[in-house]
Amino acid sequence: MWKDVTISGGVLTLLGYGFNGLAYSTRFHPPLSWFGANMICVLVGIACLSIGQVGWIILLDKAGRARITAFGFAFPIALALIGNFSAHGDSHGSFPIFFLPLSPLIFVAFILLWLNPQTKD
Repeated sequence: MWKDVTISGGVLTLLGYGFNGLAYSTRFHPPLSWFGANMICVLVGIACLSIGQVGWIILLDKAGRARITAFGFAFPIALALIGNFSAHGDSHGSFPIFFLPLSPLIFVAFILLWLNPQTKD
């Protein structure tokens, strides 16, 4: 169950940001109401991703916990890189929107790091 919640959270987040990057980096300009749905998709994805990772790490062995912790640190970095590339380095384009989930995801990564040695082997 936790694996499905984590994967669906990552997919929702990437779909939301992918649509946002598509809107900013091409001539396709969707209606403003689509932007609201896009951000709801991102926020629900971040919540699912964060809760799923914490729930999933408790069930895994030592190698699995290490992979999830590495993913917890790699995902926010990947989002920042995607945001930078989609906005072409423009700090006033879509780039600031990608900073929305960085703080909670990095916080969750440190929680995963803290939980790593405390869970069962």
